[in-house]
Amino acid sequence: MKRSISLILTLLMLFTFVMPASALEGYDKELEGVIKKAKTVFNIPDAFDKFEYHISSYSSNVEYYLRWYDSTEKAGGLEVTIDSDGMIKSYYKYNYNVQREENALPKISREQGLEIANKFLEKVVPELADKVTYVENNDPLNVRDRVHYYNYYGIVNEVPFYQNNMYVNIDNMTGEVQSFNCYWEKNIKFDTIDGIMGLEDAQKAYADKIGLKLVYKLEYRDGEMTPYTVYTSLYSSKSIDAKTGEPVSFNNYIRYANDGVATKEMAANDSVAGGVTLSPEELEAISKAKEIISKEEAEKTARQLIQISSEYKLSNINLYSVWNEKDSYTWSMYFTNKDENNISISIDAKNKELKSFYKYTPYSEKEEVKYDREQLQKKAEEFIKKVHKDKFDSVELLDVNEPIVRPLSEEKPRQQYFTFIRKAGDAYFQGNGFNLNVNGVTGEITSFDYNWYKGQLPSTAKAIGLDKAYEILFNKIGMELQYVKDNVSYDEQEREQNAKLIYAIKGDKPLNIDAFTGELLYGLNRPYKDSTVSQYTDIEDSYARTQIETLAKFGISLSGDKFSPKANIKQKEFLYLLLKAKSYYYDISDQDKDFIEKLYKYMINEKIVKENEKSPESIITKEEAAKYIVRALGYEKVANINEIYKLSFKDANKVSPELMGYVAIATGLGIVEADGDNLNPKSNMTREQAAVVLYNLLNAK
Repeated sequence: MKRSISLILTLLMLFTFVMPASALEGYDKELEGVIKKAKTVFNIPDAFDKFEYHISSYSSNVEYYLRWYDSTEKAGGLEVTIDSDGMIKSYYKYNYNVQREENALPKISREQGLEIANKFLEKVVPELADKVTYVENNDPLNVRDRVHYYNYYGIVNEVPFYQNNMYVNIDNMTGEVQSFNCYWEKNIKFDTIDGIMGLEDAQKAYADKIGLKLVYKLEYRDGEMTPYTVYTSLYSSKSIDAKTGEPVSFNNYIRYANDGVATKEMAANDSVAGGVTLSPEELEAISKAKEIISKEEAEKTARQLIQISSEYKLSNINLYSVWNEKDSYTWSMYFTNKDENNISISIDAKNKELKSFYKYTPYSEKEEVKYDREQLQKKAEEFIKKVHKDKFDSVELLDVNEPIVRPLSEEKPRQQYFTFIRKAGDAYFQGNGFNLNVNGVTGEITSFDYNWYKGQLPSTAKAIGLDKAYEILFNKIGMELQYVKDNVSYDEQEREQNAKLIYAIKGDKPLNIDAFTGELLYGLNRPYKDSTVSQYTDIEDSYARTQIETLAKFGISLSGDKFSPKANIKQKEFLYLLLKAKSYYYDISDQDKDFIEKLYKYMINEKIVKENEKSPESIITKEEAAKYIVRALGYEKVANINEIYKLSFKDANKVSPELMGYVAIATGLGIVEADGDNLNPKSNMTREQAAVVLYNLLNAK
């Protein structure tokens, strides 16, 4: 949960209003109190000679945003948010003028940072410090990060309550707290843990009442869509009530401010979303194609499909290419009437199929709900049969979305949502099928969208059994007991809220079980891997032990528990470690089936390796290591000016003439080291020597 302070402030502005000066009367004492508290808790530098504040309010909550900063913009600033109860909600200290060495590794270890973070919480929120637990993090560090991140979540009755959480970010060079944020609900009554079922019973309830399904998903890569098959849940928002054993979803406690009715601007945007706009020249060329219906035919078809009366005038029409379907086009239209009601609709520009529509109508609180869900479901089914009769027998109603109701009230839902998911054989197709919204007052279909993959679907004949899938789910992913709070609207936050006990699928691993291998997947050919720091058992006597262990903490490591420090390092191994050191976010592992292909494709594209240099199994020499390092630094052009370099090593004459500049730069920066007075440029490089080189690279100045 690496939230930026700018995002937090943006969200704050979205959900609060800033009081005008005329409304501040009576807040002066509270403001004085929070300023004094901030100055007591935090050290406000004398260089911060400017101060400003805002007061924000939502429901009965009041928060004071305080900012001290340097008018010369040399010393930065400090921001603190404190609520009217005196709870510190956020802290952020910044100085954009401080420059940090780009390649320098942290001086503060993760363990040291955690100690600093814990002491900070005890100082800033002492009332909460013993009510949270630290989220253990065994992932490798990121060499590009300038801070250590520490996340905490609330604990009640030894049960996690993730909706109460906080984080502390520590500068990993100075050890200074850079930012802190606290998300804490106070007005909550927690259910007792008496009478809850055991984990095994919860697992059985989950399997029986929510369950896994065989599901097709689509992977979008390189402009192509490829279906793949997994076991997953179609009800991702549902969990098991820990006391009743029944499925629960908290979506049905939410009532949105506009009762789910989108604005006119949203409707207009919906009419053009998802496509690629064509130029006038492209439009002219395509309009000549016989397969594409004309604008006039498109309007006529749209009016017939959903009965758009003549009082609605066509105000906008556009032709779009369908981004994920070759040679497919969509006519998108927008109609309005004199009352400024509107309808957006899109149809297939070749076969005239209805793809989606949305009708905006004003909301009236006085209108009475006339239809129940069963009646509205029938209307939804009749509509699908009307516009896509050939596909109706290939879909199944899925109660994914809950109706919108007021929390804990008896009001009938004004809008009912229906999701009809595509089913092919024994597998469901996630994202394929029909979604409809039906008005409970008028019985009218107010929105509709449809997706249908046209390609060939893989066979599921050799899929593992459902029992095996459950075994993987409960053993590799697991369920846990949690508290979950009722979601309420802002005007109802003053009432005491309730937190229920549920058993939920753990969220730290993807709920995608490969239907054939049982592997956990992020996506097609992207298996989940436990991201942990390598622990080697054979480096105790290596002179490079410190460097090897430090690199491993940043994920710059080779697989397995043996590093073999004295062994010669192969080209593919050195390049892989170099890639991990310079390109942390590139998704690659030396255990990938296509590891060699991915590695060299990337390194050649980045101009670190030439096509004719590809030799995965060859042993790297010192001068070759210098060559790849210098290219990775972007100094190749300079290195190729051989005549300007002079080496002082006794064996300088043994350096390949074309690599003279590379060796000079790499040794001059202290990355590649000599053996006394000699460099031994053509000697084979060992794995421990490579570790030292890469460690030096990350600390090069």
